[in-house]
Amino acid sequence: MVQTAIHIWNDLIDAPLDALVERTRNRPIPRGAVSTTGALVFTGTQTIAALAFLLCLPEREPLVGLLYALPAIVGWAYYPWAKRHTDFPQLVLGLCLAWGIVMGSLSIGFEPFTIGNFGSGGGKGGVDGKTLRLFLACVLWTMIYDTIYAHQDVKDDIKAGIKSLAVLYKDQTKSLLWPLLALMVGLLIACGRIGGMRLGYYVVAVGGSVMSLGLMIQKVDLKSTESCWWWFGKGFWFAGSAIGGGLIVEYLCKVGV
Repeated sequence: MVQTAIHIWNDLIDAPLDALVERTRNRPIPRGAVSTTGALVFTGTQTIAALAFLLCLPEREPLVGLLYALPAIVGWAYYPWAKRHTDFPQLVLGLCLAWGIVMGSLSIGFEPFTIGNFGSGGGKGGVDGKTLRLFLACVLWTMIYDTIYAHQDVKDDIKAGIKSLAVLYKDQTKSLLWPLLALMVGLLIACGRIGGMRLGYYVVAVGGSVMSLGLMIQKVDLKSTESCWWWFGKGFWFAGSAIGGGLIVEYLCKVGV
């Protein structure tokens, strides 16, 4: 429901811009197959249902889950306008998507950060180091694959006034992606060290990310729509599977499987 609401909201706000881009002009709202009113109503129902689930998170105070989700709610509400206001919509998207790590931690009863005596953690508050580094690594992961995704529409985006890292860097985009990957890998390694991860995590999560994203950056032809689409899809799933797989391997080792 959360993802449904987010996608429809994004498509709803993006409809005027989507109509100006060859690849997206036939989406349901721009071509008139779905009315803006219908899309807005459906988004509202999905949002209300998603908010109801936040109250069911395993917390002592029911509103804690909602307060944790607030940054993501604000971020997702703003994201469709980010490409109008800033050259870094990929960063905004990365922050929104990576917030799932925070909510996932909360769903199993672990508070990734506390503020003063607020929440079940108590004390002076703070941020869990490994969660923070994993969060930042996933922000960079999103920036990498979504910048390649954005290269599909660079020419149309420039004409329509749509901003992105792809538009900002154009043919020099790979000179940005390599440092982002290096920083992402460093954060994954730091996450492993702070969390006392075993070898399997480093082999699967770190090694898999380097191989999948490194190959994607090296091989993708940023001037080819087909190449950008293919590598976006493959790179997304391979890297995501590597990170998730490494964490699963670590968990299985810790529980003695």
